[in-house]
Amino acid sequence: MVKRFALFMSAILSLLAILVLLGLIQMGSVVSTKAHRENGNGNASHPSRINDPDQQPQTKRSRRNNADAKALRELEAEFDEILPALYDGFSSLCDTTLTLGETLFLGGFRHADGNYEFTMLEFEPTGADGAPMQEGAADRYIVTATVFKLSREKSEEMGLGSLISPAITRIQKSVAFPPGETPSIHEEAVAIEQRFEIRPDQTARTGTGTDSKAYRFSMIVSPEDTGKSIRIRTRVESPAEE
Repeated sequence: MVKRFALFMSAILSLLAILVLLGLIQMGSVVSTKAHRENGNGNASHPSRINDPDQQPQTKRSRRNNADAKALRELEAEFDEILPALYDGFSSLCDTTLTLGETLFLGGFRHADGNYEFTMLEFEPTGADGAPMQEGAADRYIVTATVFKLSREKSEEMGLGSLISPAITRIQKSVAFPPGETPSIHEEAVAIEQRFEIRPDQTARTGTGTDSKAYRFSMIVSPEDTGKSIRIRTRVESPAEE
């Protein structure tokens, strides 16, 4: 009788040990699954991947450069569709919004002579009769485009220093000046000054010459905020320097 009881107790203890072991295994599986989900995938936390010298972490500059490159690709794709280049040479793009009455400056990349090129744009909304409008949807816009070059020192004096680029860039920077605060441009600095009309959401092109060495300016103007502001998309094709 005692022997049977001892065998019985031994069987029970063995069974309990098996159940405890199964419980520990299941708990370990749950913890492993949780860690797997938190890491996104099973390989992300593997030491050999974390310490892989060929997988350098991105720096702040590299992340910014990647973002700039992506923005440029998206902008180029849009402009190739709505405002294609006339020639195969260099062109720079801008997409910005301007409150009517403000003057827009684009620029400004460095030329071989050490000066920087800028474009000043002034917009005058008019009705169908050609009379100036102060509010409401314009029938067309009279645009005055002035291209000029300045030294770095003079650019900064005129408040255009933020537009200076260290080299030719595909995305043009822009800055807007409210009425009464537009900097004056000396006549000797002006390279081109032209005046033309553009209708809302239509393309206007102007410039000098007809070949790849000519300065060409293309633009689309779209009214926003019931005509109080306009979205301006421009492509500037500058002559290649010898």
